[in-house]
Amino acid sequence: MTVKLFAETYGSGLPLTLIHGYPLDHTIWNSLIPKIEGEARLILPDLRGHGQSPIPEGPYSMREMAEDVVSLWDELRIDKSVIGGHSMGGYVSLAVARYFPERLAGLVLVASRVNADAPEKRKARLASIEDVRKNGAASAVSSMPEKLSYNNAVRDQCKEIIAKASTSGVMGVLAAMANRPDSMELFINLELPAMIIAGREDQIVPIESTRAVAQKMRKPWLVEISDAGHMPMLEKPNEVAVALSEFIQNIKENC
Repeated sequence: MTVKLFAETYGSGLPLTLIHGYPLDHTIWNSLIPKIEGEARLILPDLRGHGQSPIPEGPYSMREMAEDVVSLWDELRIDKSVIGGHSMGGYVSLAVARYFPERLAGLVLVASRVNADAPEKRKARLASIEDVRKNGAASAVSSMPEKLSYNNAVRDQCKEIIAKASTSGVMGVLAAMANRPDSMELFINLELPAMIIAGREDQIVPIESTRAVAQKMRKPWLVEISDAGHMPMLEKPNEVAVALSEFIQNIKENC
């Protein structure tokens, strides 16, 4: 069953829906608002279990999370949108591409992966669910800020968001991530415009693995952000905004 997502909207024009990662919220995109709202209709939702959106009992699935996004588009009377997903938000974006391709005008992955979890990673996520059940969300997320960025200000900003993480929400999305399908073939064979934005110093998604995926795309489009890790929209908002603006403009020129 879908949940009614909290979302903020800005600007007008071609819809651009930006999906945050785990265990963050829509505010990670705030620095981009004044840079993009003149070119696109920005939709910034909180995924289920995060931020100001409902926190249903889990486990969740990527399909359910994709359905939530599509339901939001229906509510906003949006027929098609460009979608950009950060980290786990990329997994949700890929699920939208898998189950609702007719609703997409383009897809952007930001510091994200297309592969399913390796067996050991999946096992670790499932083990974390039990740890969170016993000890609360902090046990699973407290060490994350150190991996997200080398920038102390960005780490502090992420810490504030992560401190609000819900136990039920963390458990729900851990299951969704652990059980997501592999999306390599889906992504590299997309017939709609696609782009990858990646930080060269990403400690979670190594730039070498991202380059390998980009090389397999039908029309390779990889924007590497220097001096950025897993949070390029916070570390280098100007560069990310320029990349998204170019992507939007490319779609407008070729639609």
